[in-house]
Amino acid sequence: MRKLVFLINSLHNTGGTERMTTLLANYWANKGGVSVCIVSIHKGEKPFFELSNEVKIYYIKKSRKSNIYIGYLPNLFKVRKIARNIQPDYWIDVCSAMSLISIPALIGMNIRILSWEHFNANVEWNPITSNLARRLAARYAEKIVVLTQDDKSIFKMRYHADNVVCIPNPITIRVDKPSPLDVRCVLAIGRFTYQKGFDMLIDAWALTKCRKEGWQLRIVGGGELESSLRKQALCLNLDSIVFEPFCQDVISLYRNASMYVMSSRFEGLPLVLIEALAMGLPIVSFDCETGPKDIVDNGVNGVLVPTGDVEMLAKEIDELAGNVARQHLYAKHALTKSEEFKVEKIIHLWEKLIK
Repeated sequence: MRKLVFLINSLHNTGGTERMTTLLANYWANKGGVSVCIVSIHKGEKPFFELSNEVKIYYIKKSRKSNIYIGYLPNLFKVRKIARNIQPDYWIDVCSAMSLISIPALIGMNIRILSWEHFNANVEWNPITSNLARRLAARYAEKIVVLTQDDKSIFKMRYHADNVVCIPNPITIRVDKPSPLDVRCVLAIGRFTYQKGFDMLIDAWALTKCRKEGWQLRIVGGGELESSLRKQALCLNLDSIVFEPFCQDVISLYRNASMYVMSSRFEGLPLVLIEALAMGLPIVSFDCETGPKDIVDNGVNGVLVPTGDVEMLAKEIDELAGNVARQHLYAKHALTKSEEFKVEKIIHLWEKLIK
């Protein structure tokens, strides 16, 4: 029986890394012949996404959130002890930051380490630790798994890594019917952080004409900038913006929208855009360095806008909102494009990696 371990910062958050880890863990655990464990640095009330009962969870810290490097040495020993007990064949770091923990902790153990990078490889969460973690992964991990070909090139050029493979994220929702595109709603989903650029989206929305024609902007998420974003919308008198918390029923969110907009400053491979494709939503997105152009074929299933160009973002939202035929044409091509991200195809790539 193969044994797999995922090391992740947290399971209680609502992001793509948590969703993807849960999907792969559930797949292998339910398949049979594979033992799956997840080691989570932090402990929330419960995992946000439903986990199979066959997946065993270990927690390193009792806190919900903290600096992962506080108590660094004791954490290394805890991870090593867990690894000794499990004796896994493969150890998958969910985000290259985990390499700073797993690679030292697993020294001398016959365990194959895979570093699963979920972010743009040029983005640094810390000027020291991000580079160190990626250099460790480039040297000591068996494989680095990235989400886009651009990230593969960045790892090769910047970190001299020749152990990089590209496996995109798959569609994680089950779609029975695509959106009928009959609700005048623009949808945006994500954490309320600087990365997601909702401040720019709100500024763009203030410039749109469609908001005065019955269109609504629905921003779904939560996070540290929620109060400032709400204040921004209030100061601009934008009563056509609705803020909502994350929910498990994401399909209903997509089905009750006629357009998806993404305003991120940077991304890895945004799962929300892949889900929007699967639901047949036309897309307007900033063309940040990695991610959107792998999903959106400009002028075919959506529109790519130069990152940070708020006026252009508003213009493209208006043009799409005012052209129903174009909405349906983009939607048709979105469904075709979504075939590239079917879960069966992506799982096959992982199966080839973990033999």
